Amino acid sequence: MLGKKTVALYLAAVFAAGLLAGAAAGFCRGKRQGSKPPRPHDMAAHLCDRLKSKLQLTPEQERQIKPFVCEAAEEIESIFAVAGERMTEVFQKLNERQAQFLTPEQKVLLEEMELERRKLFHREPKSNALQHLPKPAAQQTAD
Repeated sequence: MLGKKTVALYLAAVFAAGLLAGAAAGFCRGKRQGSKPPRPHDMAAHLCDRLKSKLQLTPEQERQIKPFVCEAAEEIESIFAVAGERMTEVFQKLNERQAQFLTPEQKVLLEEMELERRKLFHREPKSNALQHLPKPAAQQTAD
């Protein structure tokens, strides 16, 4: 018969394995999906399918409602766009404020992090998007 310590050890190992597997799966799924909102067409199709199945809409009702769903999906997309722009502004302000405390090497790493963040959110950086960060001393003398 197994001792209490052995059983507790096995339970802890199974718990840890489950925790790691769940974290890995969640990370992979999150990385794959990124943070981009669904396209309006996909969102409208999903909403229409859900309304049709949950409300048991007739084909006539579905035809009547679909234009409103498509319009709402377009509005939601514009909300996501505005929110994304606002988030970019907030991150730019954060980068400006924290750059004063960073070494030149850390500032380069911060710029790389900003580019990664923009990639994740599928926003191409503007040509001068990182100009708000003070240049490292080595680059300032070269300019």
